[in-house]
Amino acid sequence: MKGVVITVNPEGNINVGSRLQSDPSNSCLNISPKTRVGGLPITQLCLQHRINICYTNLFYFHRREKLIAANMAKMPKMIADWRREKRESKLKQKEEKARRDMLLSQARERFGYAVDPRSPKFLEMVAEIEKEEKKRRKLVKRRLKEEQVAAPVTPPADSS
Repeated sequence: MKGVVITVNPEGNINVGSRLQSDPSNSCLNISPKTRVGGLPITQLCLQHRINICYTNLFYFHRREKLIAANMAKMPKMIADWRREKRESKLKQKEEKARRDMLLSQARERFGYAVDPRSPKFLEMVAEIEKEEKKRRKLVKRRLKEEQVAAPVTPPADSS
């Protein structure tokens, strides 16, 4: 029984066959998993005689089917997320391009000629503009905070 292979197909049937023949379909004997030989289950008999049992992915087949079904259930959400991320990245690219074009036009106005975006002059100008914007944001934030402190919340008057 040295060249015998027992396989379990996806339907759950056990196939007993020989590895020595070139065509395994001709050498397999299809038997039920519940088959008993001499009062012993076929799997136990095979273990006693050291016959290789190759479960042809029965366990893995069902586990993989469940995984595929779960992933297919998630697919619409995954597609929607992918589309949303793609839209957001395109929007971000457009905003970045508009910002770069605005900075280049400001540099052209300031210096009187087209400036290379990699030049130190341009990078210095961008740093100055960003610094000014940061100061403006801080000032607006401070004014809002002062307005909130200056205008205390008055409780509603009793209507008695």
